[in-house]
Amino acid sequence: MQNAADKTQVILRTLEEAGQRILAGDASISVPCERRYRQCLPETTFHLYHELFIQIGGHNCFTFPDSQLDMVPGDIMLLPAELSHGEQARDGREPFLHLVAMFQAKSLAIHLGRLGVGGTPVPGFTLNYEVLRHPTLQQITGETINCLLQDTSDDILRNGLQLTLLGYLIDQVRHGRPRQGTGHTKVQEAKRLVTMRLSYPGLCVQNLAGIIGCNPDYLSNLFRKETGETLSAYITRKRLAAACEYLTTTTMTVSEVAWACGFNDPSYFTYRFRQTNGTPPATYRSQRGVRVES
Repeated sequence: MQNAADKTQVILRTLEEAGQRILAGDASISVPCERRYRQCLPETTFHLYHELFIQIGGHNCFTFPDSQLDMVPGDIMLLPAELSHGEQARDGREPFLHLVAMFQAKSLAIHLGRLGVGGTPVPGFTLNYEVLRHPTLQQITGETINCLLQDTSDDILRNGLQLTLLGYLIDQVRHGRPRQGTGHTKVQEAKRLVTMRLSYPGLCVQNLAGIIGCNPDYLSNLFRKETGETLSAYITRKRLAAACEYLTTTTMTVSEVAWACGFNDPSYFTYRFRQTNGTPPATYRSQRGVRVES
């Protein structure tokens, strides 16, 4: 996979093959069976959007509050939003590679990712669709995901739902127009990764540089030269901006908002939030007429 076109074809082929396996009855999209969701557990995180994982190569082990799921090549999983999870690559007969489709509120990101020893991400490739095709199909897809997250005993119905979801992703890759960033490619990739990994506590310049494949000082200097802002400051700004959105659009507690934005320590989150917005998170929320029952 030497260029974007080649990698895009890998994404498309992976989605199409998954659909063919489901149609033939040789595969199914699994969903973790969990009751506990928003948890601040070691080595785990949670997002406010659903993710679809397709294991292409290698072995991936997911951990949840009450269970574990191992994925091998060919396995497909729909990860519910807000479910605390960790993942770690395990030794396999072939190099680790997986596809992740992230159904964010205003965009769709399809990522072709690799993991190194110990589950450390290495350079991957992401297609970002900020303006989704066919708004009606987008709405149908959202309802399809909700149905798949429920216990559907009818095999024909479940297969139809799974094929609808994969068909939507295939349509995006075939006909959609991914957002084209401007500026240096490494700066573009850093911004994409910050958006994708915002809830990961370990997100930092060193982590991003390792994924992108360059020296941390080089990436930091390049980012500041091109944007006028340090990469560390950019990460914090995006986290706090996400916190403002979550405080006014969700019923999560302040601690849960902190975890969702990558802050392990809610007290430190409150300190940084107040430093930036002039008021604690709870006050910020109440001033905007949002009430959350305790």
